Amino acid sequence: MCPAAARPGRPAQPWEAWPLGSRVVVRYHLEEGGYSDALGTLLAVDPDALTVATRRGTMTVPTKAIAIAKLICGPNGAE
Repeated sequence: MCPAAARPGRPAQPWEAWPLGSRVVVRYHLEEGGYSDALGTLLAVDPDALTVATRRGTMTVPTKAIAIAKLICGPNGAE
């Protein structure tokens, strides 16, 4: 699972080390152009996709479409 370019002991992508249940925002490329965001709770991480529980439902974002992703605080600054 570790690509040749990745350093041993370090994840190839930052989200590979994020604990499930973390609050995240994932900005991804839309096929028709532009971007969209998935904001919510991280449910699953695999080499091909992140699964995020959002207010609109569960979203699966292909990792190849991710422009940027980060861990964030909960609503109103709560952890």
